[in-house]
Amino acid sequence: METIGDFVIVRLFNTDDWDSEWLRESHVHRCWNQFVFNRNIAVRVCELTPSYELHSIDAGFEFEEGFEPDDSERDRIDEEFRESCWSDPVIYVHCSDIDALSNNEDQYFIHGTEGTEDEGETIEALIEHYSGNPHW
Repeated sequence: METIGDFVIVRLFNTDDWDSEWLRESHVHRCWNQFVFNRNIAVRVCELTPSYELHSIDAGFEFEEGFEPDDSERDRIDEEFRESCWSDPVIYVHCSDIDALSNNEDQYFIHGTEGTEDEGETIEALIEHYSGNPHW
């Protein structure tokens, strides 16, 4: 395959954006959104600071350690999470903020450089792959 980019999967934690009462009642420890981006491409969106264009893959959460919900409770919490989950297909985040995560294996995974000649097709293929095969 042709080398067209340097694709990275990044997980951005957003637990602080969630209602603290819901987190406590649902025994959710942390929440995140997972994205793919080409770290060779930086864009400037209405400012001088360069940003990466992050394409949404999925969102998820982890329960508190030791909490084991039954299937119906797990389904209820997952449904509430999915209904409330922020899901913009593309966001822009300053390169420096993302690059600061590069040494954190819990949030940053280098997929590699293989892809089709079309970057958009490669992004779509990576979204499809990691939606069904999450890295974390």
